[in-house]
Amino acid sequence: MLSAARHRNKLRVGHLRGNRFVLRLRGCGAAQLPAARAILDVLTRRGVPNYFGEQRFGARGDTWRIGKALLRGDHAEAVAWIAGRAGPHDKGRILKARQLYDAGDYMGASEAWPGGFRPCIRLCRAMAKSGGNAKRALHALDRNFLRFYTSAYQSRLFNDVVAARLEHLDEVELGDLAWLHRNGAVFLVKELELERERAIKLEISASGPLFGARMSVPQGRPAEIEAEVLAREGQDAEVFARPGPLQWQGSRRPLRFPLGESTVEAGLDEHGEFLELGFTLPPGCYATSVLRELLDDSRTSELDDVEPDESDPSELDE
Repeated sequence: MLSAARHRNKLRVGHLRGNRFVLRLRGCGAAQLPAARAILDVLTRRGVPNYFGEQRFGARGDTWRIGKALLRGDHAEAVAWIAGRAGPHDKGRILKARQLYDAGDYMGASEAWPGGFRPCIRLCRAMAKSGGNAKRALHALDRNFLRFYTSAYQSRLFNDVVAARLEHLDEVELGDLAWLHRNGAVFLVKELELERERAIKLEISASGPLFGARMSVPQGRPAEIEAEVLAREGQDAEVFARPGPLQWQGSRRPLRFPLGESTVEAGLDEHGEFLELGFTLPPGCYATSVLRELLDDSRTSELDDVEPDESDPSELDE
């Protein structure tokens, strides 16, 4: 950063135009440059799958499980995932705290948690005080903190819809609620031939669900796909329509996003070879989604015919 200065107007939600990323990938270099360029060309033309990134689901990847349990009213399950259920990702004091919770020693667990895990400490103390009443213990946690978990479950279901439509992600279908990338407007696709051309140009994309009481619902096959995703989870849309403090209003989100100003170059420094990527993304989109596509081993067979780069690696640091 070269400079920073105060501005009289606050930056509010919706004001962000986008994000610019410059990333260096280690363990690769000039030999992988042609393949990387080919993949970026495809993503620029077809768009990037708009998955919520792994960071949305926490270090253990389980925040969506907590949200699912909360929406179903399974308080014991939700509390167990927050404070217990020791797993392979847990180490040291965190592992010990979760093991104590799993053993029913709630006060011991509260004392074992590191100081930075205050919600877990409060929750374990509340469980000890309430005699293991999970529903009552959850009142020890801030409502917005718990809403983060139900939002994560929304995100997980959206990702499932993206995966279900991945093969034809650059197309729209009759009944789709299409997303207009220029301004975020959403409209029902009624004339397929007219809108298909706009989808090819990445002016519009099919949208997916962030389930909630006021979410607009598509028609036809797109609606069936979303219903199938819920059915596999043992859910229906009604679970998101019930009134309650942890519910969300719901909205639509594009299934893909445009990749802007993409560049990739090979380089060499004291740490070895690297690829330096540059690109811009719309607000709310994850750079990890771009990396996911670049590092996907399944793309290797698609790029077998890409000619290797003949650049001399010794010239790459100039």
